[in-house]
Amino acid sequence: AKSRVPLRKLVNAHLKVAAPDVHQMISNLQIPMKSIEDLLREYSRVGDYAKAVCEWARNNTHVWKQWVPNPTQCGRGQGLVDSTGVFVQERASASGCASCRDGSYSKALRDELGSTRTCSPCGLGENQPMS
Repeated sequence: AKSRVPLRKLVNAHLKVAAPDVHQMISNLQIPMKSIEDLLREYSRVGDYAKAVCEWARNNTHVWKQWVPNPTQCGRGQGLVDSTGVFVQERASASGCASCRDGSYSKALRDELGSTRTCSPCGLGENQPMS
């Protein structure tokens, strides 16, 4: 009888803060059993792990592209920026995320691609919470 053995992803406890993109990619990582079987078949055929993985990656972009985080999916304390680092208010103009500057806060934005955040000026006497 086939038994299911869950694979666990173990990472450094500080990875989420130190390298949020890497943390998100690891969180997104899911490999269907068919892909594992294809990868093992490819290794049996070529006899080299690096070549097998490279060939598998070329033929399975539909699998691994889902793991790669969207660079415009900003987290708390961040906002959308364009390619020159200027803060923008819509994802169409953005190429990434950056920490909001003093005097601004990270405001949630929902669009056709999902959730992200923009930096907006704080009102007089207001500040952004630390959490």
